Amino acid sequence: MKYLTHVTTIVSSIGGLLFGYDIGIMSGVFETPTFPTYFGMEGNTTESQQIKGNIVSFLQAGACLGALIANFSADKIGRQRSIMIATVLFLFGSAIQTGAKNLAMMLFGRFAAGWGVGACTMLIPMYIAEISTLNMRGRMGALWQLNISVGMMLSFWVNYACLIGLPVSDTQWRLPLGLQLVPGVILFTGMFFLPESIRWLVLQDRTEEAKVVLCKLRSCSENNPEALDELNQILEAVESEREQDGTIWKELMEPWNRRRLAIGCFMQIAQQWTGTNAINYYGPLIFQAIGLDSDTSVLMTGIYDKKGFGRRPLLLIGSVAFVIIFCILGGTLFSIQQSNALGLIPSAAQGYVAMVMIYLFAVFFEFTWGPVPWIVCSEIFSNRIRAICISVTTSMNWGMNAIIGKVTPLMISQIKYGTFFFYAACCFVAGVIVYVFLPETMGRSLEEMTEIFVNGNVFVLGKREKSLIPMDVYVREEVLIDDSKNGEQ
Repeated sequence: MKYLTHVTTIVSSIGGLLFGYDIGIMSGVFETPTFPTYFGMEGNTTESQQIKGNIVSFLQAGACLGALIANFSADKIGRQRSIMIATVLFLFGSAIQTGAKNLAMMLFGRFAAGWGVGACTMLIPMYIAEISTLNMRGRMGALWQLNISVGMMLSFWVNYACLIGLPVSDTQWRLPLGLQLVPGVILFTGMFFLPESIRWLVLQDRTEEAKVVLCKLRSCSENNPEALDELNQILEAVESEREQDGTIWKELMEPWNRRRLAIGCFMQIAQQWTGTNAINYYGPLIFQAIGLDSDTSVLMTGIYDKKGFGRRPLLLIGSVAFVIIFCILGGTLFSIQQSNALGLIPSAAQGYVAMVMIYLFAVFFEFTWGPVPWIVCSEIFSNRIRAICISVTTSMNWGMNAIIGKVTPLMISQIKYGTFFFYAACCFVAGVIVYVFLPETMGRSLEEMTEIFVNGNVFVLGKREKSLIPMDVYVREEVLIDDSKNGEQ
């Protein structure tokens, strides 16, 4: 089948849609007339904010645990079947949320769905990286972030449509929660027809099967020299890793692998402290803080989101942009609050400036700190330790996600405009760390990453090491793709 790599990536990246929809849906659900009453969240009291924080953070807690545990099934039964199991868990949790009769059921459903989503966020970026060609890995990985963005955008618009289009009832929040089952069913069904990861098959000594899958993914014959060369590189890398003395855990403790793991954990932690999910979860609350009514704030949150792709220079661009945006946003909100305190009517222009800053943040995030951490974490680890390392880094993302889900409403209610200056400081620190410690990974094969971290400098300070792969490798890959387009079998 031509373009099987593209089809496989598109189908599997629907997991990003689950991720985006599930984390975005609650911001609008909180604003429906009956949801707060149904779950004892009337008013804007501290207790109400704590319940909101619990509902949001239970998904992240489940996701953190799911991401940590998923590596065991990924290594034992494979990437493909592990994704299917994770999707079943997500569907189970989503069904419980939709039919929740009390707060305990809602929290349990959030936790179960979070477990499935967390496992998917660990498994799918790794799966995409392991099946993609060298020169397409970044583009294929960016589809993951695109689907996260689409999922969030859909959740906001579904919330708005249900809020204004349905009569006041529980259906206004049960329907949005139930609709998340749709992409889950599509993902589960689609994974039946997708191939297993090439590199996992090689790790299991199923070389002939790996060869067949590789040739199908590259749309070429089984004696194609470029495909055989790619397979040989994978085999050599796996054999080299096996020759190392000790277990996977001992290998993980090697200095260069600790460095890789530290960078991966930083990338996922820093992504969360850019403030993106503070806006995703509590967008309506933020828009109300700048003077919009409840219905309009849900609409404005739905406009926030679109697409992205990227690597290292983009992280620096994103960091600088976020610092500027959050400082302007914090200053604008401070001005609005001062006007309110003096009994004055804030200028409409101030509200529009704040909205523009939030939308600019969305634009920059979706091609910088949105996709890049997922891409980098999926590609920097060696074959033997990739699953466990991505489990750890992804759990860091969800752990920070849970903390942000819990503290953001409290920050907005307590320190108000200071929340945005706090996120500006986080983005500044993240940019400095990227500039000093993160090597460029674009244009490297997965098998080349070990050489980069074993022989490369710890302090990169903006330097880009010379690629270890000759340029003819890139040329051969382009020829292979051209051959597939011409129908080589």
